[in-house]
Amino acid sequence: MIGWLAVSLGFLGLGVTAWRRWRWEYALTPLVLAITSGYWALGGSSYHLLPDNQEGYEPEQPIAFSHRLHATELEIDCFYCHSGADRSPEAGIPPVAVCMNCHAVVRTRKGETEPSSEIAKIVEIWEARDSETPRSIEWVRVHRLQDFVRFSHRTHVKNGIECGECHGAIEDMERVRQVEDLSMGWCVGCHRHEGREPPRHWKRSKATLDCSECHL
Repeated sequence: MIGWLAVSLGFLGLGVTAWRRWRWEYALTPLVLAITSGYWALGGSSYHLLPDNQEGYEPEQPIAFSHRLHATELEIDCFYCHSGADRSPEAGIPPVAVCMNCHAVVRTRKGETEPSSEIAKIVEIWEARDSETPRSIEWVRVHRLQDFVRFSHRTHVKNGIECGECHGAIEDMERVRQVEDLSMGWCVGCHRHEGREPPRHWKRSKATLDCSECHL
């Protein structure tokens, strides 16, 4: 931080000098560099470099699964697929068997007549389950916390927290993306509720700020 701040001040001084001695055009580049390095010094580096700050991360998945189709149009409940969310720390990714509860019969997308190539991928993996080379769907993880953070879906769900309070309007997403930065400041902001309307669940649970609750 100190290094970037020094760089920022250096460019600022150069820009001011250029502005006074020559023309403003000569000052433009150092002033832009001063602003950029200043931003980097005052927190920008942490936002962009820390691995848990991946707000907006939207990786391509091996199967084009649409939450909008399944959760909104077909009205499938979140807990049908993520059955561990209300009874274990991990929400869980559904095994192929859960997909096949429907897709053993459903082989076309809604409104289409030709078999879906995406559903065919699921069926192929399912039919190879007893072969010599069984496979699983290699989903790309979107939401990831640091190893030193302990987060329990069960605790939060039991206190009335809706999925969307952390995951955003996932029922409208064609491809899952990370909506919040999931940083410590974001979590504490909810627990402390400073400067904003407390979430519905906080009024009931009185969420703790004890470090050991999340870090032990």
